[in-house]
Amino acid sequence: MSRFFGILGGLGPQATINFMQTLIERTVANKDQDHMNYIAFQHATIPDRTAFILKKTEANPFPYLKEDAKKLENMKVDFIVMPCNTAHYFYNQLQNEISVPIINMIDETIIYIKKNYSHIKKIGVLATEGTIRSHLYNDVIEKNGMTVIPTPIEIQQTTNILIYDQIKKKRAINQDLYLKIINQMISLGCELIILGCTELSVINSDVGSLSISLPIVDAQQVLVEKTIRLCRKNVVEQIKVV
Repeated sequence: MSRFFGILGGLGPQATINFMQTLIERTVANKDQDHMNYIAFQHATIPDRTAFILKKTEANPFPYLKEDAKKLENMKVDFIVMPCNTAHYFYNQLQNEISVPIINMIDETIIYIKKNYSHIKKIGVLATEGTIRSHLYNDVIEKNGMTVIPTPIEIQQTTNILIYDQIKKKRAINQDLYLKIINQMISLGCELIILGCTELSVINSDVGSLSISLPIVDAQQVLVEKTIRLCRKNVVEQIKVV
């Protein structure tokens, strides 16, 4: 029997669309009926997650996330996905409010790394300041016996430009700038880099890993694969950099 899931989206809107497009591309399908059934809330007016985490605003995203999750629960979805890394700051609080399982993208990303890159110990994370400062990835990575290479402030500032000044503002994306920060992280000793922001996933969908010499694990791609498998579908496999 086909499974039905829900997407807590709009965080941001382009990242959600990219997630849904990737779901289609990565699902093995020969006809419409081979694809998945789901409902997506493109709730773009949810307050900014990073601004709240960094205490730059008192506008709390949680009540909005809770309301949307409750609506999805009432629609009898089998599970919920939230294609926003920073929003996982509210994960435990949100999961406690509903009985429907919410797939934890951060946990799944580390599970994926341990399965596919068990020899790797030094990891870099590119994400929003909200994700970085709240240690959403650091805690899980270190709990699993790996080390996080800190992101220098200069690289974080450049990452912010890509996320907020280019993708969110729908401006031209500077792919060279993206590749530059990847190579800067490599020079710091990273053996693998996690793209821990679904806006960066938008860039990665265009650039890929052709000019990158080490594994790039895109958390959104991990969530896509997990979602497809939970729906009992087959995944179009990607070539891994080892």
